Amino acid sequence: FFCLMVDFLLSAMETFYLCSTSFQLKLPSCFFCLMVDMLIMLGRFEDLTQYLSGHFFEDSKELASKLESLSEEYPHTSEYAIDMYFRLKEYDQCCAILFKHNRLIDSLRMLKDHHLSSIAPVTFLDAAAASQDPMLFASVYRFCKEFVPGFTYNNILKQ
Repeated sequence: FFCLMVDFLLSAMETFYLCSTSFQLKLPSCFFCLMVDMLIMLGRFEDLTQYLSGHFFEDSKELASKLESLSEEYPHTSEYAIDMYFRLKEYDQCCAILFKHNRLIDSLRMLKDHHLSSIAPVTFLDAAAASQDPMLFASVYRFCKEFVPGFTYNNILKQ
């Protein structure tokens, strides 16, 4: 009975959203966060994926944060969070999520392309060393050497 009520409420929210769109009304981000929660509660992951892929939900920091918080249980949601933060021009958040998921090269690229300083290059080097991947470490080291002014190998040894 409860699932039937949630399913009905979700259908009503979808209809409400479509009506609000036709009248060009902006809905609060918590509306979309609630829809995500309801879709997950109902196990409608295909619908969630379609809504996220088709940009049915309006971009917001709150929704992107919600998607990132779900990434441990549903790993694909972190990609949607990164995409949403990117569209919102929240590059620091994108970089942090990429770093968190050990996508160091992608994170460094974003750091360089958008002139960010949210994560110190040495932190990338430490993460690369911890990964035990010599190619990754070499790539990160080469980036630091090329793009970080005054960066030397001696700095790494001191830290």
